[in-house]
Amino acid sequence: MKTSALLYNLIGIVLSLLVLKACFQQPGYSFIKKMLSSNYEVIKTHKNLNVEERYAIKLGIGYSAFKYVRENTPDSAVILLPRREDFMPENQKSRFGGEVYKIMWASRFLHPRKIVSRYTLEKGNAAYQPTHVIVVNDSCKEFIDYPIPAYVEFGVFPVKHPKQH
Repeated sequence: MKTSALLYNLIGIVLSLLVLKACFQQPGYSFIKKMLSSNYEVIKTHKNLNVEERYAIKLGIGYSAFKYVRENTPDSAVILLPRREDFMPENQKSRFGGEVYKIMWASRFLHPRKIVSRYTLEKGNAAYQPTHVIVVNDSCKEFIDYPIPAYVEFGVFPVKHPKQH
C-alpha cells in the first residue's frame, strides 16, 4: 500500500503543530511570548515616541539612570557596577526594578564602556580596574578617592578627582 505525499505532508503539519504547542507550554517560551507581547503593546501605544523614550517607559528609572551614566562617562570608561543589595537594600523600598545590578543588563545600555561588578573587584578577579563608580543608595563611595556629597541616591563619579581647570 502506497501512502501519498499529501498524507505525509498532513502528518508533518500535525507533528509540527504538536511540537510548537509543547514548546509554548515551557516557562522560557511563555516568558518570551509575554515579553514580546508587552513590547509590542508599548510600541503600538506610543508610536510617536522614539526608541529611547519607549525604553524609559518600559524599563523605568533603571534605564534613565543608565542613560545618565552613558551621557556622563567617556566611551573608554570602565564602570564599577554596585551589587544587588546596593540597588535594592533590605527593608527599604527601592526605586530600581528588574536586573539593573547584572553586568549583562548594564552592558546593554552602557556599551562600549566596560563593566566590572563589585563582587568581581572585591574577590580580586577583575580584568580591568574601574575608572568610574556608580554610587547608589550611598554605596560604593569607598572606591572614590575624594569627598563627594554626604548622601548620594544615584550618581556616577570618576575614581580619581577630576582635574580642576
